[in-house]
Amino acid sequence: MRRRAPVWQAPWGDVYLTGYDLVSGSLANRKLSHVPPADVMADSDSAIRDWLIYQEGSAHAALRQALQQPFVGKGMPALRLIVAETIEDLMGDSGLSGTTEVVAAFTRAVPERVICRLLGVPDQDMPMVRAWSGSIRALLD
Repeated sequence: MRRRAPVWQAPWGDVYLTGYDLVSGSLANRKLSHVPPADVMADSDSAIRDWLIYQEGSAHAALRQALQQPFVGKGMPALRLIVAETIEDLMGDSGLSGTTEVVAAFTRAVPERVICRLLGVPDQDMPMVRAWSGSIRALLD
């Protein structure tokens, strides 16, 4: 995919980027900044406007600095181990053999399990976190 379609838009609208340089460059591109929907931002009680992804400039930098430790430097080997264990577990859980739809099988499951592990969320609470994530995704779509 990296060679043939480094940027690919799926029929359902999601856009996939492959390769570190492409992803890193896109995240640093201010033209790709995203602002929450006006009706959400207008609600003075909305916590959404405080989310890291909706912050700009120094506010974004401060939040990012506070949250980045597991993802940089000495945190990376531990994160790699968590990701590898997660993928192994998913492959074992699903009894994968033959052809597998990788996007359907892994794109939501891997990040949610890794994030829950990083945050210390017990496995039994993952269905609740998944439901919350679905509700938030529906709100923002």
